[in-house]
Amino acid sequence: MWRQVLPYLTLIVCSLLVATGWAKEAPTGPFIQSQCLECHEKEHPETVAGWKTSAHAVTSPKVDCVACHGDQHDGATVRSRKNDTCTSCHGGPDGVVVKSYRFSKHSVITILEKKRWNWSQPLSDGNYRAPTCAYCHLHDGDHAIAGEKKQLIPCKTLDRMRPKLCWNGVQHPVMTVILLVLSLLGS
Repeated sequence: MWRQVLPYLTLIVCSLLVATGWAKEAPTGPFIQSQCLECHEKEHPETVAGWKTSAHAVTSPKVDCVACHGDQHDGATVRSRKNDTCTSCHGGPDGVVVKSYRFSKHSVITILEKKRWNWSQPLSDGNYRAPTCAYCHLHDGDHAIAGEKKQLIPCKTLDRMRPKLCWNGVQHPVMTVILLVLSLLGS
């Protein structure tokens, strides 16, 4: 029950803190990267420090705050937690990384349930039924994303009726793909 009530309690408490002057209200946008860093280096230095050492910050061009969070405070965390934000840069729907995730049971659960999820919940254990891109790569708000690359590797199997794919040593049955196709056709 507390998981359903907590976001509303947080909103009420934050509103009261702003109204009484104990906390400041988030400024309105649109914002550019330098404005994000200027404020968040003071408010959340560990997040900015993590991003500065991440694969996103050292690539050219840099993947900045606006690319993932948008240029408005309203809905910034929700936007950054959804897979579409990540996949738009990481090869799109036909990219190797995206395809490998789509073959997983995690993706199927996410696709089937994402409209019912409360995306404003923190990326911590137990808040989401299946992991998303951000859940694994930005767990607990850690922005120090490593630049490791993994490949989708076909596995050899003796059972020709149930071919499998391996992702990082884990086998994902083709049934996952069938469920995904069925879910996409049903929506």
